[in-house]
Amino acid sequence: TAPAEANPTKRDFFSNDELKSEATDGILNFDERNPFGITMADLTTILTSQTISSNTSSVVFDRKHGDRDPLISVSVGTVTGTNPTLTPTLMHSLDGSTWDTLATASAITATAGKVIFGPARTLSIGRFLRLDLVVGGTTPVFNTTEVKLQLN
Repeated sequence: TAPAEANPTKRDFFSNDELKSEATDGILNFDERNPFGITMADLTTILTSQTISSNTSSVVFDRKHGDRDPLISVSVGTVTGTNPTLTPTLMHSLDGSTWDTLATASAITATAGKVIFGPARTLSIGRFLRLDLVVGGTTPVFNTTEVKLQLN
């Protein structure tokens, strides 16, 4: 007879080819086959890669019941201009028309800059979210700027 497997219930889900084939954008979302209850949050692009030289807002994201706290990732490629700044502000709204500041990140001022931020966990969060990018400096240009939203 063959020897018994030392730990037959232990599985490495991150190297399971069957689950990898279901991944989209490199994010694995496990289902009932995951006995450990591990869930990886989806990333949603709310501002596609573009050049920004003036104040800009992302698309509005409509949160669903049960969505968790938002986490924002803002990435930029090259930056030009004199004293350029790009300040990301996460906005929220109950009705999609009246907006309030939920969280503000430190300004991005350099090439290949990136900031990841979110609101304090004690705050109530409105149904709708968007990101405002406020540009400062003299003739600032932020190339290949992209914003992603993750609901933790």
